[in-house]
Amino acid sequence: MPVNRKAVPRAEREALILDRAAEMFRDAGFHETAVSELARACGLTANAVTYYFPSKDMILAAVLERWTSAVLDEVGLAEAAGATRADGSPTTVAERFDMLEAAVGSLDPATGRPGSLAVLIERLRPYRRVYAVVHERMHAASCVARWHRLSHLLFGTLITADVERRFGTAPAAGPLAVAVALVENGLLHEQEGTMSAAELIENVLDQVHLLHDCRAAG
Repeated sequence: MPVNRKAVPRAEREALILDRAAEMFRDAGFHETAVSELARACGLTANAVTYYFPSKDMILAAVLERWTSAVLDEVGLAEAAGATRADGSPTTVAERFDMLEAAVGSLDPATGRPGSLAVLIERLRPYRRVYAVVHERMHAASCVARWHRLSHLLFGTLITADVERRFGTAPAAGPLAVAVALVENGLLHEQEGTMSAAELIENVLDQVHLLHDCRAAG
């Protein structure tokens, strides 16, 4: 039986919806998951779900924001965006995006764990089906487009950090960053292979750097 939404704090109810949505988007697919099915999985009515998240695109964006924020926290680059304000009232999805945007904009990759890019990719890889929907939905939903822009800024920052940590700011840094960006895109869109994200990134870095050295010597 659906639960009265007033009986549970908003932050807890939103967390439940996002937990179930992440699982269902991953296993069944974004388009294949109806809001009514998500509501049943949460013990809510469809109207209750849309009370918290007016559209399925907003649910998608909130799921992506929460994943990204959690990974940044895991690798020591930023604290996860809080579900509540200092006074205990719940934050909105827009406010959590503001916090994530501020965190990404002020990242100092040198303070994080080496290989943070690989960690981020490995955490997202099980949700490739969800990630693939982003490029489709970002043209229809500004909240999804906002996460897409943030993800590119984040990936770019972490790619540059990996390149500079290994090779410094040599002329090869630009091509290397492009190569790793292609790896990131492939890892999040293609079926999982035999290499881990870290191994594949390192392999591409080795090959492109070798090519650059050969051209410089010639």
